[in-house]
Amino acid sequence: MRQPEDLRWHVPSSRCDPDASPALHGFLGHVDQIVSIHGFGREHLWRALLVGGTNRELAARTAVVLRAALPGYRIIDDLDDIPPRLRGLHPDNPVNRTRSGGIQLELPPRVRNQVASPDERAALIAALASLA
Repeated sequence: MRQPEDLRWHVPSSRCDPDASPALHGFLGHVDQIVSIHGFGREHLWRALLVGGTNRELAARTAVVLRAALPGYRIIDDLDDIPPRLRGLHPDNPVNRTRSGGIQLELPPRVRNQVASPDERAALIAALASLA
């Protein structure tokens, strides 16, 4: 979901109802599992990527790939170490509505806002593509 530039309200994923969006409904019915990419900011987690969502097997595989690709970052896939609101576990979250569930990857500002080097961004993209 993409917001207009002048809208600064955070829309929780659980509010994105597939019954209100034929495109989302069709997409969720078409795929087995999903990787949803989000952004977050917490002062003590500037160099951390959080791997939440209900498909914990996919989360573990993703964490292994990300650790190899981005050794300068902390990859957190233990749900107990992820702040509760960033775990991506709500049953109404679209990432959890596919046949096999999915993961919610939370990226810190350093990765989202072009502070990371082009090599780091390329490594992130290649790592995620390798999971497909």
